[in-house]
Amino acid sequence: MCSTEPWGTYTAWGVALVPGGKVMLAGFYQVGGAFQRFGTGGYLNDASVALLADTLVGPIAIGYGYGESGQNRVYFSVGGIF
Repeated sequence: MCSTEPWGTYTAWGVALVPGGKVMLAGFYQVGGAFQRFGTGGYLNDASVALLADTLVGPIAIGYGYGESGQNRVYFSVGGIF
């Protein structure tokens, strides 16, 4: 999946780790920025990887993201996004 918007671009990929697709490894790459006037700001690059599982309580995801500016995060979620 790839999307290009005026404010940035992202690319995502995923692969099933077990037959039937109940557990997946996903990767994301994003580039974009926010600024007051078009052309005055720079763009930053970010990358993330996540392990996703389809369980009885809903989807579970745990992942790690790293940004070009040195920021990094570990994230965890249970259930669908509303």
